[in-house]
Amino acid sequence: MRIRTDGDYAYRKDVIEDAADFWGVNKTDAIVKSCDLAGRLVPQLEEALQEADIRPSEAEKITRSASKPASSFIRHPDCGVSFCQTYRSN
Repeated sequence: MRIRTDGDYAYRKDVIEDAADFWGVNKTDAIVKSCDLAGRLVPQLEEALQEADIRPSEAEKITRSASKPASSFIRHPDCGVSFCQTYRSN
């Protein structure tokens, strides 16, 4: 598979290199790890938000925050747990 990084797609090069730096792996492995994480994390977050005992406005805030580009990890404010830092060490 080839990923275009020319013209309007030039931003992809930086995103892929950032992912490789974040995971500490080569670019191909960074794409695989990132896709694997997104494929598992997004449905889990959606389910957690549906089941959580929180106001809809709070769920919307969480959704907006998690949807921001370049969010490198999710941190729980009470315990400092970071999903990606935990996942990255595996």
